[in-house]
Amino acid sequence: SIRTGKILINEGQIIYAKLPPDAHRRRILVTYPVVTTGSTVSAGIKLLLTEYLCEQSDIILITLFSTSDGVKRICESYPKVKIVVSEINEQTPIHFGQKYFGSTD
Repeated sequence: SIRTGKILINEGQIIYAKLPPDAHRRRILVTYPVVTTGSTVSAGIKLLLTEYLCEQSDIILITLFSTSDGVKRICESYPKVKIVVSEINEQTPIHFGQKYFGSTD
């Protein structure tokens, strides 16, 4: 069975977090659509490591778009975290819907 958890982060501050009690024994998929500086994702990973006692090597970050600075920051801070990203650019798409769905709205 798949267990899900949620972490709500606003400006680098953890607002809410609820993960399964056995999260430290599982692989963790962190999904975040657009990584710009990496600060939000870093705050979430830090919570997983300190509060839930997860291992870096069990965390996989999945993102659609990232800047090279964002990926670099995460790699330097958490070298054992795996990152799956579809596109790395110097600028992330301002309008995510336009880039992802090709829409004009």
